[in-house]
Amino acid sequence: MRKAITPVISVTLLIFITLVAGVGAFAWFNTIQADLQEGISGSVESFPGSSCSQLNLIAMRGDGVVISNVGCDTVGSVNVFIDGVLTSYDLLEPLEPGRRLL
Repeated sequence: MRKAITPVISVTLLIFITLVAGVGAFAWFNTIQADLQEGISGSVESFPGSSCSQLNLIAMRGDGVVISNVGCDTVGSVNVFIDGVLTSYDLLEPLEPGRRLL
């Protein structure tokens, strides 16, 4: 007679492996997203002509971003590099200093 793993143990092992893989993938994606967000926030530069303009990237989700105006100038448009292409966005309403915008 051959010895084998019982069905209960095999199902338990499969569930455990699935949970570990899911938690690992979740942690990996969060790390990548945090690294990208830090890299982009660190590369935000002041606007030419003003020593007081500064934006912080708060979050990126899908095709939306949350930015915060931490400078002292009102911002009406934002220039962003997306996949190496400079893209300009006019904001629907000016972003006052100390405010956030999605």
